[in-house]
Amino acid sequence: MSTGNALRSAVMVVGIGSHHGDDAVGWRVIAILRDMLETSESSGRYELLTVRSPIELMGALERAEVLHVVDACRGTEPGRIHRWLWPSPELDESRVLGTHDWNLVRALALGAELAWMPGRIVVWGIEASAFEPMSETSGAVESSIRQVAIRIEGELKGSNSQA
Repeated sequence: MSTGNALRSAVMVVGIGSHHGDDAVGWRVIAILRDMLETSESSGRYELLTVRSPIELMGALERAEVLHVVDACRGTEPGRIHRWLWPSPELDESRVLGTHDWNLVRALALGAELAWMPGRIVVWGIEASAFEPMSETSGAVESSIRQVAIRIEGELKGSNSQA
């Protein structure tokens, strides 16, 4: 059962990840956004969350009008940034990392089947390469984390008229 629009947040950003190397990109983007938006006059209009698994997005799907999701993704160029609007033929199960119990594409597809989808979903992926336990983020990925946070902040500030 879907919640009514009165219970929805205008804009939600969810970072998916863990403490392991490049898999932390989603969490790190959220941390930077918290700092950036904390000083912003509109900080109360955005909900920022971190989750370990895409299946944890189910609650966010029901509550958001606009949802941004950030996660590591597969690729040949660590640090390369992707931005997809859901649904997108470019965003398939082969691009999204399988380090989670559910991958992002499957979680979003389930949300669509349940009719829990926000009006707009933006998926941000940063191509990653280092996932060893307790490793640091790789250099190329590190520089992309801040770039994604800045781009999302720009979209959030513009979303008041789009949401």
